[in-house]
Amino acid sequence: MNKHTRSEAEILRQKAEDLLKNKESGPAAKLSAADTFKLIHELEVNQLELEMQGEELQLSKSATEEASRVSEERYRTLFENVQDVFYRCNLAGIIHDISPSIKHFTDFDRNELIGTNVFNLYFNPVDRDALLSALMKNGQVRDYEVKLKTKNGDIRFASLNASLMFDPNGKPGYIDGSLRDNTERRKSEVALRESELRFRTLFDQANEGLILLTMDGRISEVNKSFAEMHGYTVDELRNTSISDLDVLREDAFDGRAEVMRRINAGEVVRFEVEHYHKDGHSFILSDTVSLITIDNQKFYLAFHQDITERKKVEEEIRLQKEELHFLNAEKDKFFSIIAHELRGPFNGFLGFTNMLVDDLDALTLKEIQKIAVSMRNSATNLFRLLENLLEWSRLQRGITTFVPAACNLNHLVSETLRPVMDSANKKGIIISIDIPVDLKVFADEYMLGSIFRNLASNAVKFTIKGGMVTIVAKQPTANSVEISVSDTGIGMNDEIMDGLFRPDLQTSRKGTDGEPSTGLGLIICKEFIEKHGGKLQVESEEGKGSVFRFTLPATYEIRENLL
Repeated sequence: MNKHTRSEAEILRQKAEDLLKNKESGPAAKLSAADTFKLIHELEVNQLELEMQGEELQLSKSATEEASRVSEERYRTLFENVQDVFYRCNLAGIIHDISPSIKHFTDFDRNELIGTNVFNLYFNPVDRDALLSALMKNGQVRDYEVKLKTKNGDIRFASLNASLMFDPNGKPGYIDGSLRDNTERRKSEVALRESELRFRTLFDQANEGLILLTMDGRISEVNKSFAEMHGYTVDELRNTSISDLDVLREDAFDGRAEVMRRINAGEVVRFEVEHYHKDGHSFILSDTVSLITIDNQKFYLAFHQDITERKKVEEEIRLQKEELHFLNAEKDKFFSIIAHELRGPFNGFLGFTNMLVDDLDALTLKEIQKIAVSMRNSATNLFRLLENLLEWSRLQRGITTFVPAACNLNHLVSETLRPVMDSANKKGIIISIDIPVDLKVFADEYMLGSIFRNLASNAVKFTIKGGMVTIVAKQPTANSVEISVSDTGIGMNDEIMDGLFRPDLQTSRKGTDGEPSTGLGLIICKEFIEKHGGKLQVESEEGKGSVFRFTLPATYEIRENLL
């Protein structure tokens, strides 16, 4: 740099300018040798500085040109290889430039489009008017969806960004923009909307109840069928907690914790459970529950099908099967009684008659009397058995008449038990009757007589000699009478008691003196007692006897409940 200060250089230049202006003959006339030398030196330094600045400018120009070239190459590489489409067009729509990626977009080569009107790319050319209007108003548009046309006429969806570019005078000159192919995304969105529409249609119109629950039990979505099943509207249920509605008890089905564990593990679980209507009545639903994910959030999706009627039909079928099984068992028992129980007494009775016919002359009076007693006992047993068979048969055919009326219980029991008293006396068994003389019941006399006759006969049959049978009746309320028939006999174990009233189980056994028993009498007693609205209860212990208890109506007022 110059060794002189800036002020000295300026002074020297000023002197030189003054000399030139005054046109004097030479610098020596006015300048000293020292000043002349200084001026020449200053000029040389300035010349050197100018030369150095020129070199710097040349280097700077070269660097700028290289940077511009590299930038242009980078821009061109980006322009020609990017998947998005970049373009420039004037306000009239004439395309000045467009990136080669338009080929993948529309099947047009860029050379086919440059110089043509951009309207040719619009599926509906008038759509560009709205775009141009938005550009003129706002200066730019972002994510503006347009429909473009391919070379073969297909539709492509694009997201457009564009900016309005101005000339040096501030007037709109041309448009720079970019296009991004949204066709596949748009198809996916359309498919998703269609899928959602189908799901919504299926969800809303399904006959089954559908409900979508959050993991904490809140109702996110619910359809009309589920709401109607439970007596609510959809709006009443949506965004409420399922636990607040009492549509399902916490203990509504066994193994709830295990069911939830299986569902949370990804298993689709089906189970039957009792639900509640808003008005309080219950019904049976078949629930199918699974865990699903929607938008990264987990939900319980449950399908509910009302199976109340089906369960009723299944129950009816089950009862019919049981009834059929029971009827078949009764039929088998009936034939068994005819084939075995009647044959024995008849054979004994016929044997005694043959003895009287064949050996009457050789028999003593005492022997004849003994045979006659045995014949009477056989006839009595046969009569009771036949009477029970006939009563049972009438019951099964539904032809048993039931005519309840007010009757004196003490008198009826005394008359009914006369034949039983003879059997008891022969075994030394005391029958004690503790019934108020004025106690009345409202019952069918024929059925009531059969009940006492069978219960008392059984008590005598299974009581050892010298034992006791007690019949007690009392009236605990104005409308009912309690009756018990107890004995001090051999009693029963649990197995015998479990099969007392089941004709399909063989529980009959012989009495303490070998008396025959079919178990049919107790079955008849049970059905006759239930016909009166009562229930036959049994208590027994082996070796200590048995107690049979039942109730009968005491007044006419409950007649309507019996008929």
